[in-house]
Amino acid sequence: MEDQEQFDAAVEELDLDHYDEDALEAYWEHHGNLDDFEDTYRGHFYGGTEDAAIGDYCEETEMECGTLGDVPDRFQYYIDWESMGRDCRLGGDLYTIEADGGGYYIFSN
Repeated sequence: MEDQEQFDAAVEELDLDHYDEDALEAYWEHHGNLDDFEDTYRGHFYGGTEDAAIGDYCEETEMECGTLGDVPDRFQYYIDWESMGRDCRLGGDLYTIEADGGGYYIFSN
């Protein structure tokens, strides 16, 4: 990385050393800073496409929050999470940065 000293200083200053360094580097290369990394980083997901990866994030978030509690289990299997991921990406709610080792880093806008 060209700006390694600046990157290392930003990681230390913002106390981000507990995050995946590859995700931090990808964000740095995309934005040129790490100012909003902690507020926007949603995780690393391995969908076959960016829409599938975002869909996996959406499904995980819904399951953790329990917002599907009113939807009977037998109907939850019909939710098209990949399409939901596409809608979140096209609507500008979430975006991805492709990870070198596969998958996508998910960020909110």
